[in-house]
Amino acid sequence: MEKSGITFIHISDVNLGLVPEADLKLGTDRFNEIKETFANTIEYAKEHKVDFVFISGDLFNSIPDISMLEELDRTCSILEDTCVVYCSGNQDYLGNDLPIWDYDFKSNIYVIGRNRLPENQNKESRFYAKRSENASYMLDCLRFHNMGLDVYGVSYFDKRNSISSLAGAIPSDSNRINILLAHGGEDKYLPIDFSELKNSGFDYVALGHKHKYTQISDNICYAGSLEPLADNEQGRHGFIFGSLTKDSFSKQFIPFSKREYKTLDYPVNNYTTDTDIALDIEHLIGIEGKQHIYTINIVRLDDCEKNFELYGITDKYNILAINGLSFERTDYDCYIKSNRNNSFARLLDEMYAESPVKRDGAKLAVDTVIDISGINKRKGNKMSSRVFDDACKQAVGIFSTRLEAAKKSEEICDFEQAKEKLSVSPDVLDKLNDTWAKERKAELEYRTFKKYYEEFPRKRQRERTRMILRVLLIPIIVFGVFLIITFPQGLIKASLENNSNKYAMSMLIVAFSIILGVYLIYMLSKRIVKTDSLIDIEKKNDEKTVLGMLEESRDKVDSLRDKRHELQLLESNRKGLLEEISEKERKTEKIYYEMKVLSEAIDILMK
Repeated sequence: MEKSGITFIHISDVNLGLVPEADLKLGTDRFNEIKETFANTIEYAKEHKVDFVFISGDLFNSIPDISMLEELDRTCSILEDTCVVYCSGNQDYLGNDLPIWDYDFKSNIYVIGRNRLPENQNKESRFYAKRSENASYMLDCLRFHNMGLDVYGVSYFDKRNSISSLAGAIPSDSNRINILLAHGGEDKYLPIDFSELKNSGFDYVALGHKHKYTQISDNICYAGSLEPLADNEQGRHGFIFGSLTKDSFSKQFIPFSKREYKTLDYPVNNYTTDTDIALDIEHLIGIEGKQHIYTINIVRLDDCEKNFELYGITDKYNILAINGLSFERTDYDCYIKSNRNNSFARLLDEMYAESPVKRDGAKLAVDTVIDISGINKRKGNKMSSRVFDDACKQAVGIFSTRLEAAKKSEEICDFEQAKEKLSVSPDVLDKLNDTWAKERKAELEYRTFKKYYEEFPRKRQRERTRMILRVLLIPIIVFGVFLIITFPQGLIKASLENNSNKYAMSMLIVAFSIILGVYLIYMLSKRIVKTDSLIDIEKKNDEKTVLGMLEESRDKVDSLRDKRHELQLLESNRKGLLEEISEKERKTEKIYYEMKVLSEAIDILMK
């Protein structure tokens, strides 16, 4: 019997596997929190006996592998009376030959667009589902017969989807509850005509892709991500809890995230101190919640030109940035007009030097002298010689301290150590190429000598065969002719005399003579071959010479190979050092420039 209505949870853009704030110590916690919040949402669905959990895309931050699918299956295995229906998004799209096509979910999980539905479904089950005859490649449809529900959906099959798959989409049976799952709403990510969608006849449209909860109409909503994933996603995050029948619909947004991104504006004036800012920020964070992630903007009041420095507070709390600590002075006209033909005027003139480093150094010196002297708080903005000299001395002391600290910074020390390692690491590329060429030449010589040496046994065998044939062939031919002539005559004579014993004796004598003759000739030929070929001094010396050259060539190849391996190791170490130096140089580029500016500022002030 069909059920008259359903309850559901709508989530999207969970992005399992994502690590927000990966550069901060908070990164690992955030990675785990995303998984925990998703698991807690599934637990919530179980506790409230929700019928369906609808996931409208980007459940995973990347294409899921087997281990990720197994973890999803384990998380959802607690749902005995709840079914999960999931469409893929642009992050976890259903590409070709991916594990999700063949993975056999043990829990009640249906994937929109996947041609495989759970096998051996119980037709009496509340979640018995078949693909509707109205389903298409563009718009899938799963019919839950015992729930009176049709779930339509669009899954991604590539990273992007610019096809308007929802154009003209309408439910095929208005007597059933019809729900649509989709991920997109942008030109390259499933374009949607929302005015058309509002009149399409779906009872609820569960959308994903936007990370903040957004209501297009009462029954068309973006659930937003379960946890905020970037600093522009401020406010509470969670899921939509809904109840739906053909005659009624209700929903509410349930905040469920562990953290929020928050922005705090802190006003300062010329009398605000660094301690004031630090204490007030700690107090504000204590009120708002220490678990949240903050961006703090310094708001300057009453033409405040002070520079502030805060240490340790960003390590103590989840602070992404504190903007506006340094005042960027751009207008110096009032100082130029008030200080003509004095020492401060000379310093102001240095700001217009041709060198960018010198200009920046002069600007730093001018700003610091202004801040130390306090003339920016006076109406006249004029600086006396005594005040200027005192401010310059203090500024030089400040810059010298900062310069020494920069020189001793961890980044600079690492970079200098890497350069020192490189200076003692020889450049062996030319030697390596030369050794490699010599090794290939030596290997060619070795193969030549080896082939030539391997020919000696075969050459000796061929010489022996030729000599034996030369020695045996002529006697055998002569002996054979002799037998041909004499043997028939002996047989005739023996038969005429009718003496069989004499005939038999003749046969034995002839056979013995043949055997003896062949043996004597073979022994003679063997002695000749042994004397003339096998113990040939010149040829034996040739073989020894080739063998010696072969061993020498092999030793040379081994020596060159060992040398090449040694040079390759040195070259590999050098390349590694060069890559390390290049990386460290990029990290220290800003620090080195700051050091140049500080040095220039010191030189200008000490003139």
